[in-house]
Amino acid sequence: MEKTSLLPKNRLSCFKNKDLLVDKLDMIKKVIFYLFTTISLASETNPWGLSLFERIVNRKHISHIIMETRPDHYRVSLIVSDRFPYNYKSASYAFFLRYQDAKSAQETARILDKHLDLGLEIKLFLKGSEVTSYKLLPQRH
Repeated sequence: MEKTSLLPKNRLSCFKNKDLLVDKLDMIKKVIFYLFTTISLASETNPWGLSLFERIVNRKHISHIIMETRPDHYRVSLIVSDRFPYNYKSASYAFFLRYQDAKSAQETARILDKHLDLGLEIKLFLKGSEVTSYKLLPQRH
């Protein structure tokens, strides 16, 4: 009975397809580079680790603070625009706080405006477009 070996008789025959091996290595390098850059960019889109229901905004995000009247309540609306590069073909949108009287709505609008004018940030807790609560952050993140 003859012994058959899995190893080639000529060791150089392993490298007959050297070009194929080089092509595969190049492809692996490209895949690793793509995954590295994708993961790096993904980590930069949410640097604070916020949930979907939280948002940190500053004056660069908020263009207007508007007081609105509704039949059953008053609103303080924050008109928000996304910053570059996320603003490509995007529209402005509003987050609003709900109040029962005009005086408290006006006072909140004044406080938010002053805080944003100082260059500080506000952490918003959201339920859809409605701001359920907010926190004035003492310093920039």
